Amino acid sequence: VTDGVHVVPIGVRIIVKKKEKKPTLDLNGKKKLKLEFEVNEGGFVVLSSEYIKIKNVIEPKAIQFHVKSRAVEGSVVLGNWPTNQFSYQDVLDKKVQYKHQGSDVGYNGKSDRFVLVLHGRDMVGERPEITVNIYILPVDNITPTIYTTETFTVYEGEKEGLWKFKDTTYH
Repeated sequence: VTDGVHVVPIGVRIIVKKKEKKPTLDLNGKKKLKLEFEVNEGGFVVLSSEYIKIKNVIEPKAIQFHVKSRAVEGSVVLGNWPTNQFSYQDVLDKKVQYKHQGSDVGYNGKSDRFVLVLHGRDMVGERPEITVNIYILPVDNITPTIYTTETFTVYEGEKEGLWKFKDTTYH
């Protein structure tokens, strides 16, 4: 990156992942499902049927998801509103998202997690659960703020070092 005078080298991180078979939840068999997603800081991921597949569903509106354990760094959103429950039909229609609240996650990112429990008319016994793990990736989109104890001036075309000041704080 350059402003015409100064040059700052940048690095681009590329991650190549093996495509995995999507897990499926069987209402008559498998009762636990774990999902993992990556989302950019301030971003969202759609919880669609590409990730949440349920076998043996006759009436998608009759299958309800309830948030058993809430996410800390973001929330489950239906349309544009935070929600504690939604239907499998909402999942099929791609109306459900996990949305990160947008706070800074630092250089290493943060993890978030929520748990969904399924409810339906014909379900008996143990309720199926989906644990959703979210890794929030840092995004360098906030201009850093530098505070010094002294006021200083930098004239156009000149440079001034911050190391001259003893009490300089970087945020």
